[in-house]
Amino acid sequence: MTPDIRLLADAPEFAADTARLLAQTWPQHYGAGGRGDAHGDLARRIRQTGLPIAVVAVQDGRAIGTAALSENSFGKADESPWLIGLCVTPDMRGRAVASALVAAIEGIARQQGYGAIHTTTQSAFGLLLRRKWLHVRDASDEAGAQWAVMQKQLP
Repeated sequence: MTPDIRLLADAPEFAADTARLLAQTWPQHYGAGGRGDAHGDLARRIRQTGLPIAVVAVQDGRAIGTAALSENSFGKADESPWLIGLCVTPDMRGRAVASALVAAIEGIARQQGYGAIHTTTQSAFGLLLRRKWLHVRDASDEAGAQWAVMQKQLP
């Protein structure tokens, strides 16, 4: 079954569940003691157009995944926009939810007139390659973790 992918702005009732998903996925950032604010980040992403903008995957009345399009990440100044915050609930992984979320973000970027989109990943490398993204370089975050920087040209 294909999940229902919606703008978070069209499904704000899923914002709290989505914030919990972000905290579960990245506890070091959004969890207790982390510097992130999942609720604040999502509040800024609840919009119909512009950046940042979030989508949510919904199935059986619950949020099962999310992703966002943002102006920046930890890339170069001339690289924008960025696919960020891609995550799926553990019980729904391996069911093409992440691919559907990425496709939705690609579509939003295309609709907003962008010619390319970027992301960083440690775990979705294969998924992005299957969706025709290119590995352009590696980068390190402030903690020294290594990330693949990927890019997709949008037709």
